[in-house]
Amino acid sequence: MAMTPETKDGSAAVMNMRRHAAIKAACIGAAILLLVEVTVFVGGYALLRPPQDRRELFGAKQLRSDLYMYVIRDDPGGATVPFRFKYYFWNRRVDADGMAAVMDRQAPFLVASNESAEVNVAGDDVAVAFSGRIYDFSNVAAFYVGDDPRLISVKLTADPESIRP
Repeated sequence: MAMTPETKDGSAAVMNMRRHAAIKAACIGAAILLLVEVTVFVGGYALLRPPQDRRELFGAKQLRSDLYMYVIRDDPGGATVPFRFKYYFWNRRVDADGMAAVMDRQAPFLVASNESAEVNVAGDDVAVAFSGRIYDFSNVAAFYVGDDPRLISVKLTADPESIRP
């Protein structure tokens, strides 16, 4: 049996093994590169997508003919942050779609842990009774009649949440 010069010293077998190793390394490199690209794409999308609106109109109450109070439930952090309830004054009745304009133009007079505020009005004075945690409160609030702001004073009576032992 005659041996060819390629197989006599084994150089063809070595070349074949090197070629297979190079193809294997290229396939592994391509798979890793594809995995990195997919991870960057998915992570970039999650970080750069527009934030979801996690606010909803939770309640509305007419306090007098030109004054309405709206309660917005805000969910700023999903499951890791508790709900915040923001209380707004506005001069007319609006639906859930119109609340974006109210929130853009107004600041809430009360930001709290729940929606249980009792509100009573006497003239330009508003009395609020609340039980729970208060995150922010303003004792002077404004609402607009046309383009003119109208100031009203807000008096707050608050009780803390029950204290756990």
